Amino acid sequence: MGRDVLLLYMSPKNPKYTTQTNEGAVRYLIEEGETPDCILALCSERVRKEAKEMPDGSTRTTLEYFRDSFLPKVHIPAERLVVIEVPDSMDEETQFQAISQLLEKIETEDTLFVDLSGGLRDVAMLLVTVARCMRDLRDVQTRRVICAELNNNEPVVRDRTQLYGLFDFVTAMDQFFSTGTAQKLENYLLSEGEKDPVLHTLLTRINQ
Repeated sequence: MGRDVLLLYMSPKNPKYTTQTNEGAVRYLIEEGETPDCILALCSERVRKEAKEMPDGSTRTTLEYFRDSFLPKVHIPAERLVVIEVPDSMDEETQFQAISQLLEKIETEDTLFVDLSGGLRDVAMLLVTVARCMRDLRDVQTRRVICAELNNNEPVVRDRTQLYGLFDFVTAMDQFFSTGTAQKLENYLLSEGEKDPVLHTLLTRINQ
């Protein structure tokens, strides 16, 4: 049986706030009844080594706080957190290395959740690339793509799964125009709740 795996880039804790965007994303999944079985976290050197004062008064690194303070609060065992060490700034070579490390830790029957909240602007592309690679290589499905931002010290989570789903639509249309096969397009429409019998009859006949 597969695991529910959350991919994220861990944001350095800002002492001005009592929470961080990654915490908001995890809480959101739990509230939706989708507690991660595994959290694959890209952790920069700052996150792993830079100690700062935390909301509980302790002085710890962001990684230590997330693992030893936050996760117990939401009843997630610390051993579910898998750390992928990355530098503070990633060039293309280190990005490919990070992608390779993530792919090694995702299994065929897993389901992915992707948190786009943390890291530099290109980190979102990196995480989406991993999700798409796993879909094509091992048929690993991505159930949710979310991002969080802080508003008055409270994390506000946006669900962007439908936007992410447009990748499937583009792939389906490419298959249709290049091969004349509409199977992927039909699957995409079914996944989006399209129930028009005339449309599905048409697509079925195209596939025949």
